[in-house]
Amino acid sequence: MRPRLASGFILLFSLIGFFSCIKDPCDGNLCNHEGVCVDGSCDCPQGYTGAHCDHQEEPSKMRVTAITMTKFPSTNEGMSWDATDGPDIYFKMSEEVYPLAQPEYLVENAEPLKSYTFVIHPFDLRFVTTPYKMELFDYDGVGVPSQKMGEFFFTPYTSDNGFPTTLILEDGSTMSFTVEVKYIFPDEML
Repeated sequence: MRPRLASGFILLFSLIGFFSCIKDPCDGNLCNHEGVCVDGSCDCPQGYTGAHCDHQEEPSKMRVTAITMTKFPSTNEGMSWDATDGPDIYFKMSEEVYPLAQPEYLVENAEPLKSYTFVIHPFDLRFVTTPYKMELFDYDGVGVPSQKMGEFFFTPYTSDNGFPTTLILEDGSTMSFTVEVKYIFPDEML
């Protein structure tokens, strides 16, 4: 019985030694951006590709779900926007020369130091690497042309932005917006 027991231990230790020599295919394979190594290859999260999930994939489009005005000019060349109260503000967003979106309702009697979230229907930015125009207006009544409070251009996507869900859009000094977005990739469009 002893030779059998010894043979069994030898076989067991041989198998342990054999399997301990098999290298883990994921050992040393670094998957970036929260990618996971599976059988030696990186399984990348949505929006990233490449052997190590190090390349950001361009989205097919971006869906705007909310827009908040965070800063606007308090005066119009030193004069009040409205004679007796704050301006009644609304925005317009355009792609090239084509109007794309504006809020359902304007914000009445806005105060420059407050933030205002506009009521919108979600809409898509179809050309994520081209400039869009953002304009802000003061509505003065039916039949009276609205006063433009300012405008600027922005490009919603850059290849190294890391897919933020909140974009900060600003003209550098007098106007700024926060825009909540969702990224849509080609595989989601099927």
